[in-house]
Amino acid sequence: MTACRGRASLPPACPGRLHFDEEVLNWLGYHFLYWWGREKEARDVFQFITELFPQSGNAFDSLGEAFFVLGDKAGALESYRRSLELNPDNANAREMIKRLEAKD
Repeated sequence: MTACRGRASLPPACPGRLHFDEEVLNWLGYHFLYWWGREKEARDVFQFITELFPQSGNAFDSLGEAFFVLGDKAGALESYRRSLELNPDNANAREMIKRLEAKD
């Protein structure tokens, strides 16, 4: 699978190429998380996004948020830390890490 500018697709040799847009998938994940009250499905969508776009700080930030909502502190910390590695300017990830570490 290849990723290019927020889109991932199967190799050209595959008939009927599939395209995944990071923004659209992220929108779907947040709908599961907040609008539809389906937090576990949201986590799964965000996990899928991190697999398609492993260099996306935003994808890991969203996954961290889903883990946080689910009460999975370890998963949230791991995701927010990865997000901050990928995007050192991510103020939300930095703040959430402080917040989660302060809960010890």
